[in-house]
Amino acid sequence: MNPHQLEALQNVHAKGLKMHLRVVDVHGTTFRVATLRASTRVRFSTNYFHDTWHILTDGEGARLFARLLWALSFQRAPGTCVLIDAPHMTSTPFEADPALPVLLMRDDLASADPDRLRFLRARLRERADGGGRHADGAPNSMTIRFHTFGMPENVRAWHDARIPPARHYEDEKLLFAREKMSRISGFIVYSAPAEILREHALSIHHMRGGKYADYLYLAEGVRARWSHSPPGEIQVFQHFKDMVSAAKVARHEIIGTEADSRMMADADEQFRVHRRAEHARARLVRARRPSSA
Repeated sequence: MNPHQLEALQNVHAKGLKMHLRVVDVHGTTFRVATLRASTRVRFSTNYFHDTWHILTDGEGARLFARLLWALSFQRAPGTCVLIDAPHMTSTPFEADPALPVLLMRDDLASADPDRLRFLRARLRERADGGGRHADGAPNSMTIRFHTFGMPENVRAWHDARIPPARHYEDEKLLFAREKMSRISGFIVYSAPAEILREHALSIHHMRGGKYADYLYLAEGVRARWSHSPPGEIQVFQHFKDMVSAAKVARHEIIGTEADSRMMADADEQFRVHRRAEHARARLVRARRPSSA
């Protein structure tokens, strides 16, 4: 990474990332839920395949996701977490199935207790349906900045050396044992200690999708990836938005109405939509080619 690239990256990170913050009390536990602003244009999706939960996005989404992990790793207030949900969650790029919201946690700040998360999701829905204000008239959310100080310099160091931090084997084993990813109370919950959040942030920041896709396993313990399917994975596709668009077209052609996009397709429908989506994307590519006339 040359000095001009580093300076550009530092300029991007200088002002911090504007977020909405909702403070929600759930049975004596206070959650500080940070969400992306509606004007943020990136999109994510999720799916479950080969016993693994996947977070799906493109290169732009990967860079934003990396910033969220990095900023979350430095938060201090108990109960702080990050929620990625509508309008930043879109249908899957394979069968256009609906996606689940993603909840990012630092494991020493917030607990992934199923009962509390179920009530949290209900409270967030109440807030969304309540016209943007509490019952006492106070605003539902406030604007904050997620700062990512130090990230540009660490991105450069990772880019130049790609050397993971030196840790004793037993320390690493204990750290990665705390990393979790699963479906809990309607969320895809990813929880990890601060050190792992920062380490993954640097790897994810450089993911662009390659010829087809880049991926990073999440919550795989001591990285024994040859012995089991990891609970989680982030996949980055170069043409993610085109894939989502093609899958929606194919789903409409196979299944029908717009209302069906809120329901999971069955196995036969998924196979047919996946096959048709490849043709729909080919039509999209052809339509973009300049005319030879």
